[in-house]
Amino acid sequence: CVYYKGLHTAIRALRDVPGRLVIIGHGPMRQYLEKLARDLGVADRVTFAGFATDAQLAGAYLAATALWFPSNARSEAFGLVQIEAMASGCPVINTRIPGSGVDWVSLHGQSGLTIPVEDPVALAEAARRLLDEPGLRQRLSRDARRRAMAEFDQHRMARRTLDVYARVIQEAQSGGYTTDVMEPPPARLQRWVRQLGEADGSADGSDAVDAASGDPARMAVA
Repeated sequence: CVYYKGLHTAIRALRDVPGRLVIIGHGPMRQYLEKLARDLGVADRVTFAGFATDAQLAGAYLAATALWFPSNARSEAFGLVQIEAMASGCPVINTRIPGSGVDWVSLHGQSGLTIPVEDPVALAEAARRLLDEPGLRQRLSRDARRRAMAEFDQHRMARRTLDVYARVIQEAQSGGYTTDVMEPPPARLQRWVRQLGEADGSADGSDAVDAASGDPARMAVA
């Protein structure tokens, strides 16, 4: 419950969407959001779940029609929870934030739907589409899982990280960086590359999520 999560947009959108909104996590805006829900007459359909274990998160993703992710500022640079939801087969409704990678993680029309920031009407319309068009939700659920496993597999992510460090080392050794901004030094980066390579080689993929699809309840998680 922090400012850039845009949860006020989710609560406003709930007025025009049937079902329940489950908000997971803690933060300084909780009292404001609880009051907003009361003022808008939707408090009986909003659950502030607080902290959730990994198992509880997985259960929430499986039960939800969609993950509502209405973040509204570049402070939301990526959105790891999008990958968690996608790996569980839960479509994502996210926002297009200039300078952020949020709408690249979950792609519009492929693993979810993307809307403008601070637009509860658009969020409600997207949510109703997923409720009213089960075929669309099933396709997005399937493709979300595929994208999560293909793009964000731990081996692929480790290799990408290795590539970044390798390019930095190469540029540093060729004079692409001056010594006053090159921290840590190339020797230390080289050690990190070796360590990352060893970690990537020893990973067995046991952390990957594979969730069976089922009939979604009329519930959204945020």
